[in-house]
Amino acid sequence: MSNSVFPALPGLKWNQQKTPVFSTMIQRSTSGREARAAYYQYPIYVFDLSYELLRDDTVHNELKNLLGFYLQMYGAFDSFLFVDSSDSNIANQPIGTGNNAGKNFQMVRTYGANSATFVEPMLNIQANGNNTPLNVYIAGNLQSANNYTVNLLNSGILTFNTAPANGANITASFYFYYRVRFAEYAPTLDQPGGGAESFNQFMKNLWELRSLSLVTVR
Repeated sequence: MSNSVFPALPGLKWNQQKTPVFSTMIQRSTSGREARAAYYQYPIYVFDLSYELLRDDTVHNELKNLLGFYLQMYGAFDSFLFVDSSDSNIANQPIGTGNNAGKNFQMVRTYGANSATFVEPMLNIQANGNNTPLNVYIAGNLQSANNYTVNLLNSGILTFNTAPANGANITASFYFYYRVRFAEYAPTLDQPGGGAESFNQFMKNLWELRSLSLVTVR
């Protein structure tokens, strides 16, 4: 499991696709009635990327950067970290409620509102930095980073030095990665995601990659 971050390259097209995938067993009787069983509690995400320009000359090396990263991961063998440019941070996310005893809280995100919500654990929290601030609040009060720790690139567990007071709402604003691998296979129901196409040279020192699939791993 690598903590290398997928390179951000300028030739990425805007028609990026992101697909949440569940695995569901469906059995249908002769009467048409169905029995269904969900195998995934949380979805697998498939990212389909397309690069319209990868330069390879004495000044620009986007082609070698991308190809080199793929080779370093041995294709689909190793996982790595990916920043989704359209979905990489969460603001004022409810994390939990204090009870005077519990110190550990799972970092999460919530989709939807009111009764139609889905809560998903967030595991790969980005380290606190100038461009990726991590702020934790108890009852609306910003906490000093000395008052807690976060397991950043593993479990996403938030641990306070002192248990929050009973009834105190815990919220956080943070940035996160998706842990993914390259998809090297043809898509099936058991293995979502598509395989990558070949690099295509369309002019001297200019290449493209029409389709590159990444699939999240747990």
